[in-house]
Amino acid sequence: MSDGSHSGTMPVAKGELGLPATDEPGFSWDLETNRLLVEGSEAGARAAFLRYDVFTPPTEAGGLDRNAAWYAAAMGWALAQPVMRLLNRGMLQGANQKPFMLRLARECGLATAPTLVSNVEAALRAFPGGAVAKPVAGGGYVRPLDAALPDAGWKDGRSPMPAIVQQRLAYPEYRIYLADGRFHLFEIQSHLLDYRTRRRAASSIAARTCPGRAWPRP
Repeated sequence: MSDGSHSGTMPVAKGELGLPATDEPGFSWDLETNRLLVEGSEAGARAAFLRYDVFTPPTEAGGLDRNAAWYAAAMGWALAQPVMRLLNRGMLQGANQKPFMLRLARECGLATAPTLVSNVEAALRAFPGGAVAKPVAGGGYVRPLDAALPDAGWKDGRSPMPAIVQQRLAYPEYRIYLADGRFHLFEIQSHLLDYRTRRRAASSIAARTCPGRAWPRP
């Protein structure tokens, strides 16, 4: 990437994102259009090097969650750009990137709910009503957007970390696992927004092996 940038054939943005808690850039990635705005300007690049800093411990409260959220949001956007050059792009790191997997599902023709990944207060408050919020890097529960907004820790119209905001979906929830060469489907029903918030909150969990031939092994 460095050689390409010197030859003029590949634009590369160089820099280090080491922001204090009081300095949060405005980040809004619309998964419907795949358009990313950073401080109101559309972002574009053909190559990126993104690295999670595990060697510098955070000094502010909630720093670990903040670091993980920013890395997940930036890497999810980079992975969703087909022409973006990344080191080891073929690795399965995208499997844990919720925004990237949503974008990939949409590109594969699956119906996905309107979704926004953002830390910009105005953009989040403008999202259609009845939405939910969830951590961009996982590790937390789904909450109604209206309940999550007052707890976001706004400063100058920015929250400390991006979040996933999405149109609320209805149960049943389906989870599909590939084990021993076959797909296994779990159907979950619950009266709660997020059944994980309370032990044994799922009213029913049904499991079955999907019919058809076994998935070929590599």
